[in-house]
Amino acid sequence: TLPERILSARDAVADVGFLYTLGANNVYRGTDFHKRCIKDYMNENGDFNGGLLNALRESYRVVIEAERFKQQQAGDNSISVDDLLNLVRLATLRAIVVELLGGSFLRCSICTNNFLDEFMILQDSIEAATAAAAVLPAWISVPLILKPG
Repeated sequence: TLPERILSARDAVADVGFLYTLGANNVYRGTDFHKRCIKDYMNENGDFNGGLLNALRESYRVVIEAERFKQQQAGDNSISVDDLLNLVRLATLRAIVVELLGGSFLRCSICTNNFLDEFMILQDSIEAATAAAAVLPAWISVPLILKPG
């Protein structure tokens, strides 16, 4: 592997457009913090067979049961999912929030049932802006997509 000063993953992430959509703290400090959290979690538990895997299993169960309940309310006793990727994203995000912030975070009065949906909309918006900016020269993408106004 090449040293960080030659081939920097953080610089690459920043250059693609995340510096504008997420900010310098999230690109440079946040990614290091995230990496430390994952490494600490792995070192503490040895692998992901503990809390996170259990949280994922429970989250998939809860999300699928909620989908089944919605469809039963509509008079449909079968279960079908229009967007499997969206269901997986929702369940994974839910598991991470529950594992890292606690289940009470999703039940608190300021965090309505729409928190996960709204967070996924934010993720989609950041992804769309970054993808659009990545294919354009910076002199076009920065003022028109990443820093309009």
